[in-house]
Formats: sequence, C-alpha cells, structure tokens
Amino acid sequence: MSNYGEEPRDEREPVQSVNKNRALLIFVLVVLIMTSSILTLMENNTQTIKFNEYVSLYNETVKDITEQAMTGLSLTKGYAEGYSEVWSNAIKTAELDIDFEKIKESTAKDNVLVEMAHAKDRIDEKMKKLKNHPKECKEAYDTLQALYDKYCSIYVQAQTVNQVSSDFSMTLENIKSSKPAEKH
Repeated sequence: MSNYGEEPRDEREPVQSVNKNRALLIFVLVVLIMTSSILTLMENNTQTIKFNEYVSLYNETVKDITEQAMTGLSLTKGYAEGYSEVWSNAIKTAELDIDFEKIKESTAKDNVLVEMAHAKDRIDEKMKKLKNHPKECKEAYDTLQALYDKYCSIYVQAQTVNQVSSDFSMTLENIKSSKPAEKH
C-alpha cells in the first residue's frame, strides 16, 4: 500500500519507536530512583555521623564538667579546712599570730585555679557547640545545661574563696601590725 515511487514502510516502525521511548523512559526513571536512594542513604549516613559526633562531645563535656566540679569542691573544702584549723588554734590560744604558711600549704592551689579557668573556657566552648542539638537530644541537653549551671556555681565559689582568703590574710596582717601592745 505504498504509492508509486515510495519505498514500502515497515508497519512495525512506530511500535519499535514507542518501545524504544518506553525503554529509555524506564531507564531514566530507574536511574533517578537509584540516585535518589543513594542520596538518601548518604544524607542518613551524614546525619548519623553528626549525631554520633554530638553524642561524643556531649559525653566528653559531662566528664569535663564532673571533673572540674569535683576539683572546685575539693579546692573550696581545702581552703575551708585550712582556715578552720588555723582559726581554731588562734581562738584556743587567744593569739593572732596565725601561721600563714600553714594556710598556704593547705591551700597552695593557685595553679589549680589557673587550670580551672582554662578548663572552664574549654567547657564553655563545648557548651556553645552543644546548643545546636538534634531534636531527640533536647532533654539530654537541658539536663546537661542544669549540670553546667551547678558547675558554674562551684567554679565561682572556688574562685571567690581564693579571693576572700587572700583579702582575709591581708586584713589579718594589718591587724597584726596595728595591734596595740600591752603596757608594762
């Protein structure tokens, strides 16, 4: 059924063309689905890595806060015990000749205060990073924030005890130099 001078047409040509187009379309869809799946897996893997890094930093921060809080409590206790013993002896003997060297020995922790300040700076940096927590870590972060607040109180107390004890020692030295002498 071709006209004179025309080459005969293959009746299967439109079907083959449609089949080729369908095959190409299916191939493109398969590639898109596979690419989407691979990207989803990569995103999930990235989120898992970030979550695990967050958990690791969280655990490290809890450890650091706990260690530094214990150091601060120990330091504060050391100052209190040193002054308590010295003052107890001064009261018993009714003398103001207080052995400041003994207090300094029991509280010779100035380098600890410096290290505590450096540790606090490191902990502060970690807490800033931990603010951007995953949604499922909100409760853990809030609990850590409460622990951090307590730690800050202990830190301030340790720093304050050191300052108060220095001020106290200076004032006591002034008392010793201005103490009236008994008349004979």
